[in-house]
Amino acid sequence: MDPKALIRIERMNYVIGGVLIALAAVMGTRPQLAGMVCGVALSALNFSVVRRLVAQMLWGPAEGRKRVATLFVPKMAVLMLAVAGAVFFLPISPIAFAVGFSVFLASIAIESVRFVMSSPMNPSSHDGENGNEGLGS
Repeated sequence: MDPKALIRIERMNYVIGGVLIALAAVMGTRPQLAGMVCGVALSALNFSVVRRLVAQMLWGPAEGRKRVATLFVPKMAVLMLAVAGAVFFLPISPIAFAVGFSVFLASIAIESVRFVMSSPMNPSSHDGENGNEGLGS
């Protein structure tokens, strides 16, 4: 996976999250809307931090890679505390929170389908001009 794919996934988190929040605002109750907003916000923030850490680990300077790798454990601890705090102390719907938090799964699925469809092994990505499959995408 390249850095552009991670950025596309991050942007797709915002798009899908915005749609879910809009749907919850129109069709849901206040606790559902609050849960959706909290879930989407935590998910988007978490993926943004993960994307930056992964970029530093894979494509950053070699001397800082081990240090960056050690940041995943505290990041996860903070995320767990934030999720537990939101569910236990905020007046939100836990189910809406879980749905909002899951936007990154849909974003990864969409990017995976896009990647497979543009793959040289996919016959439908054949450009038909010079016999080079997938090079035009």
